[in-house]
Amino acid sequence: MPFMDLEIAVFRHLRLVPSQLHPNSLAFLRTFEITADHLGLAPMLPLFFHAFRLQRSCPRGEKAKGKLPRGAEQPPTKFDWVSLKKRTQLFNMYGESVRGFKVVYYDIRPTTLAGWNNFVRRGYRVDENDRVVLGPDGQPIEEDFARFPFYWTKEH
Repeated sequence: MPFMDLEIAVFRHLRLVPSQLHPNSLAFLRTFEITADHLGLAPMLPLFFHAFRLQRSCPRGEKAKGKLPRGAEQPPTKFDWVSLKKRTQLFNMYGESVRGFKVVYYDIRPTTLAGWNNFVRRGYRVDENDRVVLGPDGQPIEEDFARFPFYWTKEH
């Protein structure tokens, strides 16, 4: 499925790979895009985050219960799903939440150029001062750039 500009902007803003965002939150994103289009509005990132916010997971284990002894080494944090939560009532909630997807969730690999272009964009390499880097022939060097992260992060 091609990603819309807002979806890519959300993935980049939150530094998420698409598979790290909970499927219910993907539904929020798509609903927001459809509603904005219907109202003739551009589905902009600030407008989206005015309506939705990041919902952080609660810690698990002894730390969550407040029973981790003082000074005890914190067990490594696991990567987890990221969810969005509504700030204001814009839509009626869906009848059913997406459940049971974790055992059948899978990754997608692009096999065509059109598919690959959903994940990367082509552009000129720049140096630390944002100047275009030229090759030995004096021409700008082109590279592929990720449109959003390709790996799960623990930052959420």
